[in-house]
Amino acid sequence: MLGIAMYFRSHNMTIDNIKKMLMKWYKDQDQSLISSTEKEVLDDIDKICDWVVARDRKDRLFANITKNELAYLMSIGSKAQRRIAFFLYSCVVAKSKFTIAYEKLGEYIGASHVTVIGGVDLLVDRGIIHRKKQKRKIGESGYYNTYPNIYSLERSAHAEIQDQYVKNEAVQVSVYSLIHNFFETYYAALNYMFTDSYLKKVLSKAEFVEYRKTVDHVNNPTAKAGGLQKL
Repeated sequence: MLGIAMYFRSHNMTIDNIKKMLMKWYKDQDQSLISSTEKEVLDDIDKICDWVVARDRKDRLFANITKNELAYLMSIGSKAQRRIAFFLYSCVVAKSKFTIAYEKLGEYIGASHVTVIGGVDLLVDRGIIHRKKQKRKIGESGYYNTYPNIYSLERSAHAEIQDQYVKNEAVQVSVYSLIHNFFETYYAALNYMFTDSYLKKVLSKAEFVEYRKTVDHVNNPTAKAGGLQKL
């Protein structure tokens, strides 16, 4: 049913009409093959539509990142720490409170669980990002599971970074693209703002080669990769 809901939503159908179409699809099925009750199916339809709405909101989240902010993020630690900084900073600029698990963040940027924790700790210690640790719960296996942390922007740090330059150039970064196409989005932002000579000083040799390959692979990195837009 999720695939059906996403298809209709991509064709601009309202959520109410999607619910009706899903219910019609359910009633058209051979009921002898369905073990769920009608109430359970209705609950599932509500959850599916809630997910579709949440995805819509995420699709519309954008962060306006200035050249100075990007330069500051590039000055942070190692290759992995810079990626973590770019991802989290963009997300909390786009959305005042952003929730993500360490494992998911690592999956998106290509870093280990331990590396992600260290990178997040660095941002928190520098007073750039505020992290609200969530409560733990005991899962079905009997082990503790931790809810994903909630991140927000430390506004004083943000203002300090912003105030260093006046009328700063900026790019608009899509949170959806960060999640689904991180490397092209990340490297497109760097390509959009900085010269190769500057990036050679900031990035390691291996990372610069990776950056160049990624940018060259995309026909129009400033327009395609990450849905970037110059402001």
